[in-house]
Amino acid sequence: MNLFPLVLIFSLILSVIGYRYLSPYHWKVIREKLQSNKLQPDEKYKIKKLIYDRYKYRTYIKAKEFKLLNKHMCKNISVEQLGYFALEGLVNSINNFEPTSPVNFARVSDKYINTNLVQGTTKKIFKMKAKIPKQSKWYESYWTCVNYDLGPDAKRIINLKFSKNFDKLKSNKEISTILNIEENKVNKIIIDSLDLINKKVQSNYDIAYTLFINKTN
Repeated sequence: MNLFPLVLIFSLILSVIGYRYLSPYHWKVIREKLQSNKLQPDEKYKIKKLIYDRYKYRTYIKAKEFKLLNKHMCKNISVEQLGYFALEGLVNSINNFEPTSPVNFARVSDKYINTNLVQGTTKKIFKMKAKIPKQSKWYESYWTCVNYDLGPDAKRIINLKFSKNFDKLKSNKEISTILNIEENKVNKIIIDSLDLINKKVQSNYDIAYTLFINKTN
């Protein structure tokens, strides 16, 4: 095969300025060129760059479509960021393009672009969620005090008396029966324990303090 006409045609393709997809004829030339054993690395690079330049704008369109179709998933991700994912997909499709395949390049690139959009978006969402600090419950600091600052008897009584968010579960009389402790002693342990917890925690979170006082009184 005489490669000179192919080189000449390829040069003409490169000289075309503007945003246009490659025609079926251009793709025929490119496929033949990529299958040539005489293809030099710099020529292969030029072909890949040509494909990239002609199809990079299409990735922005794909990114916009993806955002419109996945509004909830992409609500905190810009079209520009999605466009970057799509461009990566385009590059992957160019690097993995098989010139002997009869499949249209646009269809091949769509597969890579869509895959990269999904993977990139998923990773981005995961990273954003990882940066969001975990919101502690208002009562966690109070239970930390119960678990680490109270004695065994007081800890048992407080756990029987209150739920996780300090709703009252049992009366002092019920607790005295369960633990076989005099009711007046149960009363004193609860009062002393709540007083200690209140002093130890010294919450700056006014709502937490109000809830604790209201629920335990």
